[in-house]
Amino acid sequence: ISGDTAGDALKSDEIYSLLDVSGLSLPNYPDFAGKPVVFHIAIHCIKSGEDIALSLDNLTDAITYENFNYSSVEEFLADQREALELEKPYGVTQAMYGELWAQILDSSNVIKYPQKELQDQIDTMMKTYEYYASTAGVEVEEFFEQYDLSDDIVRENAEAAIKENLVMYSLIRAFDAEATEEDVTEKIEFLAKIYNATTDGIISNYGIDQLRKTTQFDKVMERVAEHCNIAKADSTTGE
Repeated sequence: ISGDTAGDALKSDEIYSLLDVSGLSLPNYPDFAGKPVVFHIAIHCIKSGEDIALSLDNLTDAITYENFNYSSVEEFLADQREALELEKPYGVTQAMYGELWAQILDSSNVIKYPQKELQDQIDTMMKTYEYYASTAGVEVEEFFEQYDLSDDIVRENAEAAIKENLVMYSLIRAFDAEATEEDVTEKIEFLAKIYNATTDGIISNYGIDQLRKTTQFDKVMERVAEHCNIAKADSTTGE
């Protein structure tokens, strides 16, 4: 389960927290293979190392050093505070970039889709759906039926993906904003800082290709934002 899901559950005052996680049944349950199910999960605590419950109540210099490689609790907490102070504005900026990107896509039109790239995208998506169906222990046709998919929907999704690529390439050229390897390295180091991870851990979790895409997206959207009139939202109305 995700850290956010677990974190929300652990805010409960109960001895343990119950939560429901939706998903697909695994193939080793043939009666439910490929069918939507809800997993009922009880979280008693989060532990690390030799069954040491991590909480501020029992955090000591020794535990901090053994589990997080910090010399003291004070150093650990100071670093966590710095990471949180970086993470909050980053999240706000990402939300703004997402809204700008949606507006750009809505106002963009593709005159003609490159057929080879479009077919490659369709093939890639179909392979993904075939994998999902295989994992769920069903045929692709049944998987499509369960999730209201069709060949037309796959094509529409492929066209949307190609459109995003075309628009992004156009913006990169227009703003001369192609990301460099130095930009990617800085992004990895920044993410490692705010998520309290190593750079190798960030690369392992996200994949270098996705990190390059994220870096490119952020660099382009930063240039776009510089040319936009961005108003502060009304705290009472959200507008």
